[in-house]
Amino acid sequence: MPEGDLDLVVLVTRVLGSAPTAVGDSMWRPGGGAWQGTVGGGQLEWALHRIGADLARQAVQGRRHRIALGQASDQCCGGVVEAIAVALPPPLKALAAQTGIHIYGLDGPKGPEFLGGLDARGLWRGAAVPAALREAASRQGDSGLITLDGVTYFVHVPLVRPPLWLFGAGHVGAALAPLLSGLGFAVEAFDARCEWNTAERLGPAVTRRLQSEAPGDDPPVPPSVLIATHSHRLDFTLLCGLLNRPTRYLGVIGSRSKAEIFRHRLAALGFDDRALSRLRMPMGVPGLGKKPLEVAVSVAAELLARGLHKPCTR
Repeated sequence: MPEGDLDLVVLVTRVLGSAPTAVGDSMWRPGGGAWQGTVGGGQLEWALHRIGADLARQAVQGRRHRIALGQASDQCCGGVVEAIAVALPPPLKALAAQTGIHIYGLDGPKGPEFLGGLDARGLWRGAAVPAALREAASRQGDSGLITLDGVTYFVHVPLVRPPLWLFGAGHVGAALAPLLSGLGFAVEAFDARCEWNTAERLGPAVTRRLQSEAPGDDPPVPPSVLIATHSHRLDFTLLCGLLNRPTRYLGVIGSRSKAEIFRHRLAALGFDDRALSRLRMPMGVPGLGKKPLEVAVSVAAELLARGLHKPCTR
């Protein structure tokens, strides 16, 4: 098969010591296309680009590689990265594109190979593999190696983007939504104004809800909630409905005077100090500016500092 027709995937299978990547990080190249995803950038990623592209010329289905991040590789991290580069078999291309548990064999005669995966219902799709391997993969919490009957496999477990609710699709919302989506959040934006709440303004990856109110108890409130609507009255109504619900970050846009007024009104309604202490208002890192993008950067920085962007396993 010509090199340009191959769908390629590169996966980090093991990391020893300091490295700019983690087990399970991946990148892929659809036939004839450009590389997508990242395994940390720099010389490490460039080397794996070349290794993947060499598969067609080597007439093998995959390769295992061990790269020491030292002087020879022009990176001084000091760790070691083990990775596989695999050409995806045409019958399994569609499966490989789906978000689910994928299994790679590492000990085949032609090198590593994509064996298949578990679909959303937990059913196996792909080549025949031992039932014990499928069961072990379904219980696997993180991406990693599994050895079964002397044979080594790599199980790739998808990461779940942490959910975040954003109320308001105005200028700040339009700056926040694509930024937070790019940082790994699964952003769900709420705004009843259809002319503002559009994919063109918020980005195609954002889930849009043409409503201003918060959903009920199903689905549950996500760990991060941001309130930045066009109306102080609506901000306050949303805040009253969300303040006693479990969140790790509840932020509201506003000035210090708005925050003080809101806190007094909330206390008068019976919200205690414990509830009010959870409120982050004004939200974001202080002093970074008032322009929409400056506000968005300050809020993103605060969320990152609290580790709320970190994905979890399925």
